[in-house]
Amino acid sequence: MKRIALYSLLSILLAVMFGFLTLAILRGDFNAETSAMAATAWGQMALVDLYTGFILFGLFVIWQEKHLYFACLWIALILLLGNIVAIIYLIQWLLFSARARNELR
Repeated sequence: MKRIALYSLLSILLAVMFGFLTLAILRGDFNAETSAMAATAWGQMALVDLYTGFILFGLFVIWQEKHLYFACLWIALILLLGNIVAIIYLIQWLLFSARARNELR
């Protein structure tokens, strides 16, 4: 039951992230808007928070992956593409990791 609820939550989050990403690509100006955001104290705080989360999730990936090459690949994708990749990683981890299956019984 826990796994089904977690899959459902992650799938909903993934769909929401893709939806907002699509809207941002269609309607936003990445360079102008990120420059404006980074110029404010709260924008800088949001970026520090975002990248701190990336680092923490990267440590989780390193802990889970058997090969450093794959861990580095996942981390690079997360840094480039954001939390959409983190959600995809979690879904594949839940599907294929014996450790995840044991912890979520």
